[in-house]
Amino acid sequence: MGSRSSAVASGAKALSLCAALALVLAACKQEDTARTPDIQSTTASETSAPSPPLASPPDADTALSLVNRFIVAESLGNWWAADSLVAWRYCDWDPATDFLPVTTAIHVRPTRPLGDSALVQVIYEVVGRVWLGDPPIVGPQRTRFAAEGSSDTVIYRVFADSTGRLWMACGDFHQNHVAVSQLQDFVRRFDDSALAAWKAVFPNARR
Repeated sequence: MGSRSSAVASGAKALSLCAALALVLAACKQEDTARTPDIQSTTASETSAPSPPLASPPDADTALSLVNRFIVAESLGNWWAADSLVAWRYCDWDPATDFLPVTTAIHVRPTRPLGDSALVQVIYEVVGRVWLGDPPIVGPQRTRFAAEGSSDTVIYRVFADSTGRLWMACGDFHQNHVAVSQLQDFVRRFDDSALAAWKAVFPNARR
């Protein structure tokens, strides 16, 4: 896990998290026909024909590579890069949240095949969550933190579309597990109670 943490810490500079989160919370993904898969009509002859052979799942290294790209992007707070790897067009919902889980470690388990897909289990170690204070709270100290130790387990499904491009299947998850090192914009804007709660978890933290 040390190599992944250093990769995240040495990655490209993340977007301003407070500004980006404000934009994300203010915008909802509109439902459109692009998110709904085409359903082809079936004739009587097609129903009697034998089913085509099931496509092979992506190999383990390729599936892990895609999931790791997703993890690095979400850890840096680069939600748009992470979002571009997910086939949201096949889902008609957006599981966005109004907070960010404060993530201290990420564990990626070995892949396993399932039909034409590869499943990758990822476990996020979370120590709490940060969010923007509700209106009319404004000004420099408007972010909040609550300590809530837990782990989030997500099973990502990797598959290839008809062109051979790999995607992560959409599901009940959101690309918001941001690394602690990327949350300094939030820390600088904590009010006194949020800062005290943060320092109880990270005693050496500085605003």
